[in-house]
Amino acid sequence: MRGSRCRAKQSRGPCGSPAAGDPFGQARAAPSTTCPAERAKKGDAMTLPNWRRLLKQQSDRFWAKTIRQGRCLIWTGALDKDGYGKFTINSRTQNNAHGLRAQKHIRAHRAAYELAKGPIPPGKKVLHSCDNPQCCEPRHLSVGTQAENRLDASRKGRI
Repeated sequence: MRGSRCRAKQSRGPCGSPAAGDPFGQARAAPSTTCPAERAKKGDAMTLPNWRRLLKQQSDRFWAKTIRQGRCLIWTGALDKDGYGKFTINSRTQNNAHGLRAQKHIRAHRAAYELAKGPIPPGKKVLHSCDNPQCCEPRHLSVGTQAENRLDASRKGRI
């Protein structure tokens, strides 16, 4: 069943999200407040500049979830299906359209890179020199392309 979509683009918004207040997507409604393009205009807590600011505010909580193990700084929090650390950035003040606290999930090594070295350039990956997906040691992290990552893995005999 097709439902209403954000009006930012005809029948489908940039996000393809159903209209606010219409969880089943059945009614044609005014522009959705759940559309990322519209939230960005309103200064939503989880737009790119805002989640970076929130990450910095929550850096103590982030680093508390790491322990030193040899040369690596190991993530002790939640892991994703690929074995990488997973950190949740919470908005303390802004709720989403459903009245829930806004959240953004980010891989822990990417958060560590952002906190220690600054923004990750668009289209780049954060690579581990130690080949440990749970490592958050900033000295072991660098940015590169997927091709560079595959070449590194090939040189080290991982693929």
